[in-house]
Amino acid sequence: MRESKGAGIFAAVAADVEPGSRKAASDDEQLMCDRFCTLDIKNVLGRFSPSAHSFTFGISRSIVRTSVVPRHSYRRRIVSRRTGIVLAYDKSTFDDGDQMTLTEVSSHIDFIKVGLEAMTAEDEETGKTIARRVREFAIEVLNKPVMWDGKFHDIGNTMAKAADNIAAQGSSMFTIHAQASESALRKIVAIGEHNNILPLAVTVLTDLDDVECIERYSSVAEDSVLHFADLAQKCGIRGIVCSPKELVMLENHNLAAGITTVVPGIRPEWASANDQKRVTTPADAARAGADYIVIGRPILSPPAFIGTPQKAAGIIRAELDQAFK
Repeated sequence: MRESKGAGIFAAVAADVEPGSRKAASDDEQLMCDRFCTLDIKNVLGRFSPSAHSFTFGISRSIVRTSVVPRHSYRRRIVSRRTGIVLAYDKSTFDDGDQMTLTEVSSHIDFIKVGLEAMTAEDEETGKTIARRVREFAIEVLNKPVMWDGKFHDIGNTMAKAADNIAAQGSSMFTIHAQASESALRKIVAIGEHNNILPLAVTVLTDLDDVECIERYSSVAEDSVLHFADLAQKCGIRGIVCSPKELVMLENHNLAAGITTVVPGIRPEWASANDQKRVTTPADAARAGADYIVIGRPILSPPAFIGTPQKAAGIIRAELDQAFK
């Protein structure tokens, strides 16, 4: 694992605020709190920094993410003032127009995600998969990190070899299912640490509601997410994918400290829910503590009254930035 690029900042913060002490949050320290908070140093754990493409201890982007212990008995977290955007590129083509669209929205987004549709479609001229073409364009042209959304769920050996391949190809995050075996999850953790790539454990897909979760997992969505997140973290996974509806619950069960949360099921008020069932707005997801939101169709195919993908991405970025103002 590479040396932490946030260690110097973390040391400065730790020197300034003793564990267990009360300190009013200031803009310079980029801490947010209603009034007073307790900086719990032991809960400031490993985070993933997209800008550094490495695991960074103590710092998530430009803000210290900590546990907050207010005067009440429950625990809650100081959330980041900047939630990142993962653009979901779920298409079977990648032509000049698509490249222009990604270029135009790139200033508003932080990651580009490729999923199964792009992974299974091929460009007739080059023979490359669309996912590979998008990945190469994102990294080499736009200088944007890539999230490889394969949602692996297989035996440990197969998952480990696939993860090795993804790491070698330059992606920065990739998804697996939290339902995989303990052995598989631990192998994935080891590969992630060795290659500076962050595995994200998918808990419960956002097109499942409580009824379907009961049918499949014998528990409602929140309880199912809690169960799978707990299993993944016990194996060392430090990235979780869940709907925005479960973020506060994970925090209340002490399952969010040191974890990078990537949240699909995001729909602005002006966008259709499509096939998503457990959804919320970008601002609400940010206030709930999402490190990244995953959003595709509202940006790539916005309604006519919104206008272009660039305008849609700008509106969503502004909504996130205004979430705490």
